[in-house]
Amino acid sequence: MRKTKYLALTMLACATLLTGCGSKYNLTETQSDMVAEYAAQILLKYSPQYEEVTDSLEATTGGQEEDITTQAPASTGQQDTTSEEEPKEDEQVEYVKDISDLFGFKDMGVTYNKYEFTTSYPKQSSQDVFTYVNASKGSKLLVVEFTITNKGNQKQTYDFLKKEVSYQLKYNDERGVAPMLTMLRDDMTTMKVTLAGKKKTKGVLVFEMSDKYAKNTKSLVLSATAGGVTKDISILP
Repeated sequence: MRKTKYLALTMLACATLLTGCGSKYNLTETQSDMVAEYAAQILLKYSPQYEEVTDSLEATTGGQEEDITTQAPASTGQQDTTSEEEPKEDEQVEYVKDISDLFGFKDMGVTYNKYEFTTSYPKQSSQDVFTYVNASKGSKLLVVEFTITNKGNQKQTYDFLKKEVSYQLKYNDERGVAPMLTMLRDDMTTMKVTLAGKKKTKGVLVFEMSDKYAKNTKSLVLSATAGGVTKDISILP
């Protein structure tokens, strides 16, 4: 989220420099090229498809091309087993329900509560609800609910939008999806809530999946990641 804000500001600044504002900026052709190159580097840096290349051909060969030939090693009649690795045992995943420490809020607890499949959330009969999310045709919504608790005695405000926590739902051990972007008041990716001491509220993550997967779901694992730390929640079974 912060990177997106920085990127937007950078693009705005570059656009201002390149287009000018009246006669305030008079860039030479060389300066304009430099600004455009900088903007391109920023766009690449924050693109999810971009990977920084650290070892270039020029760095390894001194800027000169080299002819590289490979020669198969002479056969000794014996099977070479030096490169074979012993198969590793499957690492056992430790599942949790409490993901509070990923957020870093003072005196706040965030624990998994329950999940449900539905076609609409929240229920349209609910009072004081102005925003709904409906599943598209042939799909279901998976709503994962958490309990958010102010463990302290003083009133606290928790702004989840400021926390860079990402989520991925993996179902049937074969596919992962991110939560939907919604305007729900209790959407845990964007909600801002104020709680008195010892009070609780709920937060949700909403996912959409086809009826085919919803009807044949055997396992559901939700992964939450922040600061290089990942916590896994076993939702089903």
